[in-house]
Amino acid sequence: MSTVTFSLAFMASPALSTGLISAGFAAGWIGLLCAGCLGTALLGLRLGGQLTPEQDGASLGKTIWTGLACPRAADTRVAV
Repeated sequence: MSTVTFSLAFMASPALSTGLISAGFAAGWIGLLCAGCLGTALLGLRLGGQLTPEQDGASLGKTIWTGLACPRAADTRVAV
């Protein structure tokens, strides 16, 4: 389901944004983007408040990754 959603978004977003901008609603498009970002942040805050401290590792003050930011970064080095 997630793959279908992303595929539809990749097809519909350029058509929607082009249509809105060419019709003179560029400010409306930017407003929709800001509203979507704000809605996503609020949803994250609401759902994050429902997590237990064990589920929410960030509130425990523990570091999940130590050393490199990406654990596979050492595997992607190329010898010259």
